[in-house]
Amino acid sequence: GIDLVNGTIGVVNDSTISNSTSHGLQVAEPTIGSVLNILGTTIANNAGTGVNVVGASRARIARCNILQNNVSLAPAAQVDSGGNNNIVGNNTNTAPAGTGFPQN
Repeated sequence: GIDLVNGTIGVVNDSTISNSTSHGLQVAEPTIGSVLNILGTTIANNAGTGVNVVGASRARIARCNILQNNVSLAPAAQVDSGGNNNIVGNNTNTAPAGTGFPQN
């Protein structure tokens, strides 16, 4: 998987993140906060959480397929969404509950 830390701002675009023995994507910074923007990406078959957010960090997802992970995303309140994602077939399907944003 991919792990962003130390106040990093990053983008994953038009990619496939799969078959990790841990989380697919993790954005983790307990104090400063990192931000990961995920666009048009498939996150599948990861042993942990598809999109895992820790501490003061945030993730933003748009046009993503989050499939067949242990947990789709967590915690839901720290994941913002464009409202156009497919989240199905995970052991736990959690919908994003952060701030919604419009697609242009």
